[in-house]
Amino acid sequence: ENPKRVSDQNPFVCEPEPSTKETPIVKNLLWSQVYIPRNSSELLANESEISRLRRWLRGFAQPLSSSKLFQRSRIAIVSGPSSSGKLTSVRLLSSEEGFEVISEKTDLVRRSLLRGKRYIEIVDEPSSSVLKKLFEESSSHPVVCVFRAKPEHHFKPLLKNCLELRFSQPSKYEAVPFLLKVVESELANPNLGHQITELVASTFESNQRDLRKTLNELQFWLQGDS
Repeated sequence: ENPKRVSDQNPFVCEPEPSTKETPIVKNLLWSQVYIPRNSSELLANESEISRLRRWLRGFAQPLSSSKLFQRSRIAIVSGPSSSGKLTSVRLLSSEEGFEVISEKTDLVRRSLLRGKRYIEIVDEPSSSVLKKLFEESSSHPVVCVFRAKPEHHFKPLLKNCLELRFSQPSKYEAVPFLLKVVESELANPNLGHQITELVASTFESNQRDLRKTLNELQFWLQGDS
């Protein structure tokens, strides 16, 4: 089955109402926007870490006294390079498990409306002082701190009671079949012979396995050729 374009129900990309004719707005979208995963089954890699994250999220639906997994931690540390899917995974799984997602920039008015509801806070690259403040809060809602690099040594004393997850970029064997399906879906007369397979694989490797960059570069070259 070919990858599907995002719909107006996707929380990450706004798109006009569906019509029988493709609109210029959709045409002008980057492939990296069009093919954002819409649910966790479309994530390409990090199966083990995704499973651990889901179990941790489900632990918040249980009374603290009966929750055995990650019982002491309301904070998860998720790290990984660009295009490893860490933030997308957190958002998708949180939504699937019934959490409203907020960030550290969410204003006090909206936070007040969330009282009594299940919500999760995502904090991007927090400093050690911000992380310490999160530990000192009396709130019970889960918090995910996202880092592009593994947290530095001086964070270690704060992390001993956290759930730590390390995401990695998809491998060539995970990414190339997906990329070929995108090419087949997008081009009017795709010729998926040996040459196009080699082009896709080499483009992925030359972009240091960054899936977003690879999608956009393939779009530039292949749509130009077509």
